[in-house]
Amino acid sequence: MYCKISGMVTEADFTAWTKEQLAPYFEICLDSFSANRLMFGSYWPVCQIAVSYKEWFKIVMELISKLSIEEQDCILYKSVIKAYNLKLYE
Repeated sequence: MYCKISGMVTEADFTAWTKEQLAPYFEICLDSFSANRLMFGSYWPVCQIAVSYKEWFKIVMELISKLSIEEQDCILYKSVIKAYNLKLYE
């Protein structure tokens, strides 16, 4: 089972949320699934109700910044490759 980190800004009060309010929810997901089973989700174009895609990506990068590079890589792309059984071509 995997968890996609997306939609947080539209499920919050999308006119008044702060990134500090999102952090505890991210922590619950991290504790529950670990970085190996979390994946970044853009939630585009729906996220634009509350935030631009660029800003959402920046928020996620701030949320994962305290994690190791390996854990960040898992959330940003390695979990996606594993969950969807994708093949990388070099």
